[in-house]
Amino acid sequence: MKDAFFEYQKQREADQANILRLGLLCTQEDPPRCTAACPFHVDARGLCTAAAAGDFNKGRAILEQLLTFPRILTQLCEAPCQKGCILNEIGEPVQICKVADACMRFGEKPRVRRFPKPKRNKTALILGGGLSAMVAAAELGKKGYRAHVLYDGETPAGRLQALVPDVLDQDALDQDFAPLEKMPITFEKSESSALNPESYLDDPQYDSIFVSDELYRVIEARGVCLPSDQRSMQTDRPKIFAGGQGAKKPSFIGEAFNGKRAALSMDRFMQNVAILDGRDAEGPMETRLYTNLDGVVPTKPVAPAAKRYTQEEAKEEAGRCINCQCLECVKGCAFMQHYNSYPKKLINEFHQNLNMTLANRRTNIVIDSCASCGQCKVICPNDCDMKEAAASARRIMVGDHKMPPSHHEFALVDMEFSNGEEFFTVRHQPGHKTSRYVFFPGCQLAASAPDNLRAAYEDLAGRLEGGVGLILGCCGAIAEWVGRNDLFQIEMDKMKTAWEELGRPRVITACPTCYRIFKTFTQMPVTGIWQVYKEIGLPQGARKGSGILTVHDSCGARDYAEIRECVRDIAGELGYQIEEPNFNGETTPCCGFGGLVQFAQREVAGEMAKTAAERCGHTCLTYCANCRDRLGDTQKPTVHLLELLFGKKETGSPGVSLRRKNRLEVRSALLRDLWGEDVFLEKPDFKLVIPDDVKKVLEDRMILESDLITVLSDAEKDNSFILDTKTNHLMASHRIGNVTFWAVVDKLPDGFQLVTAYSYRMTEQEI
Repeated sequence: MKDAFFEYQKQREADQANILRLGLLCTQEDPPRCTAACPFHVDARGLCTAAAAGDFNKGRAILEQLLTFPRILTQLCEAPCQKGCILNEIGEPVQICKVADACMRFGEKPRVRRFPKPKRNKTALILGGGLSAMVAAAELGKKGYRAHVLYDGETPAGRLQALVPDVLDQDALDQDFAPLEKMPITFEKSESSALNPESYLDDPQYDSIFVSDELYRVIEARGVCLPSDQRSMQTDRPKIFAGGQGAKKPSFIGEAFNGKRAALSMDRFMQNVAILDGRDAEGPMETRLYTNLDGVVPTKPVAPAAKRYTQEEAKEEAGRCINCQCLECVKGCAFMQHYNSYPKKLINEFHQNLNMTLANRRTNIVIDSCASCGQCKVICPNDCDMKEAAASARRIMVGDHKMPPSHHEFALVDMEFSNGEEFFTVRHQPGHKTSRYVFFPGCQLAASAPDNLRAAYEDLAGRLEGGVGLILGCCGAIAEWVGRNDLFQIEMDKMKTAWEELGRPRVITACPTCYRIFKTFTQMPVTGIWQVYKEIGLPQGARKGSGILTVHDSCGARDYAEIRECVRDIAGELGYQIEEPNFNGETTPCCGFGGLVQFAQREVAGEMAKTAAERCGHTCLTYCANCRDRLGDTQKPTVHLLELLFGKKETGSPGVSLRRKNRLEVRSALLRDLWGEDVFLEKPDFKLVIPDDVKKVLEDRMILESDLITVLSDAEKDNSFILDTKTNHLMASHRIGNVTFWAVVDKLPDGFQLVTAYSYRMTEQEI
């Protein structure tokens, strides 16, 4: 027990680390190129979205949130955002600065809740004028510091003033600088020769010193060197801060950013805290955000009738923004579309849920709504894999006993049946004592297409030399999907033992998921029935056809091009033309059976099936029994490849009761007809009539007809029926495993007619 506990803790830690790692791979929350290129990281995407909708108030609020002097910068900025705009790859960028200028002119000043300004008993000295000096003074003033500005020009604005009125509005200067009058900032004109930072180094009235970009260029020309750290702007004299290399090339946006960066560093210096902690993302940066330009038609920027955009011109130009996002995986995934989410957001939700004392019910359902199909990883430029994230979260929740057993109990019981005495079968081919091959059709083909299973086995046994054994059972994928490693290992051991018993033959599967399980988790030599028929030729009498079929690939075949290619080749050999839908091959969507979604969240599973079916323009060709049934349930014409090969058209998608019955009957028939073994199939002593509308209820509640027969048989034996005097219906109950089933019936001369049925998983205990 102790070893098992430590082993679980080790697995839990690995799973939790895996979830965090996968969350970091999703780039959806990374900034678009325009924002990443801007030193202030202005949300240009949000700005354009607001302006395109005519919401200039919101656009202005975005600018004023990050820019100290938004009116000045929207007129003077050199627009690194436009240089970063991804539309440069196919044409011309969005004129973001012109749109921003329109937002400042047409938007109303946002109402900001004012809090008392802090007062700090420290003073900063700003040497030189210009934009960086004014920004640094303003930012320090906001924080409650006293700032004294010594400048050598006509005004503290420095070279900005020379741009009025030809380039810059005087009104922009006045309005942006007006708030400085209410701050503890003083200005003093001085001679240029007096603006030497060394002169003030020992002055006790100044706690830190900033050399503006304009002054830096002047004193550097005089031979004064002030090297500084580019991130903190701190020089080798800790009290002095300067732009250094970043100040050499005049740039309005650069000067403004240097002023703001310096003010933050000076604030931390004067508070005696680490200057660079948490500042790795400051300034222009690279972004990982992927944006697909397929289908984006390049357009020309809107040419303003005058110097600046009107409101309508700004709206039109902002509308050229393509709202860069990386939602490639979401486009093909009904699961993420249902929850209006994306991997990083979902993975964060998973991680938070793991650490809660009582798990969130909604998040548990979300975790179990992932089909574990792997489509997202194939599509994602960074290999972010929701399948792995959900699997890790599911294992933890199951191991911590926080995942409701009801989500998957029916599927686990079904797996137990498939690998139990009533169905699990291991045989050499009749007349053989050894097996060169073994056919493993899988539990789902036996449940939904028993006639084609038998036809396939008899054909393989008749044409392959060396003996073709047979194993009827489940590969254990259900336990893997559920996160029950313990059960999965038990099923794997059972499969390996059966394989060893037959002499380690080559395994032929008819299910892509079984193929994946054996390839991934065992050393068994495995091939698909599709590859076998490609090698030995099609069965005699294979139904030739014509027309177009749309191939729906199984997500179990996502990583196996050899399966997908053989399916297409066989269909072509049969005479069909193949249509490839959107998201095909390795990017195929799940039908809704994967991950057992249909048991945990039926609504999402239905949307998955619908998404998969709607992309098919013609009859869907499938080669997975589950895909055939799930897509068929959407009323989309669907056919399984084995139906084409053997001409045996199976009935529509069977319900849960018929699936169980089909397994029993195909096993019984095979053992009786091929091996000469009699198998007794127990039949009830009474007739049970189930109207069609009640059958739908049973299907919805996943109640087997065989379980109801057990309930009624026991009630008859011990005469435990309860009479409902209001309806005159008889009621009976019986607990099977963890579930108590109730049947409501009317008595017939030779049996019962079912009125309704239900079940629950509560247990009764005396206290």
